[in-house]
Amino acid sequence: MQIQFSLYVTKRKWWKFMSYRRGMPSLILEVLPDEEAQSAIHTALAAFQVRFETGWDKLIALNGGEAPKPNTFREAVLREYQPEETFYGRH
Repeated sequence: MQIQFSLYVTKRKWWKFMSYRRGMPSLILEVLPDEEAQSAIHTALAAFQVRFETGWDKLIALNGGEAPKPNTFREAVLREYQPEETFYGRH
């Protein structure tokens, strides 16, 4: 299903899948979109969108009618925690 979702999102006509394990021959498959899986993904995403929008509307109502500001929590955390500048592998 993961490959089918990738095909759905990218709208590609095929996907090369490779599985490798040392000491074993590689497995390479060309995967094509499966109409049934693509339809199921489309239906599930449409249902999720309805649920998401309903939840978003409830969140806005709980917030006094205003949409939450983007990244408010992240920005507050970053203001409180200012790590020293480090370089990969060196502190």
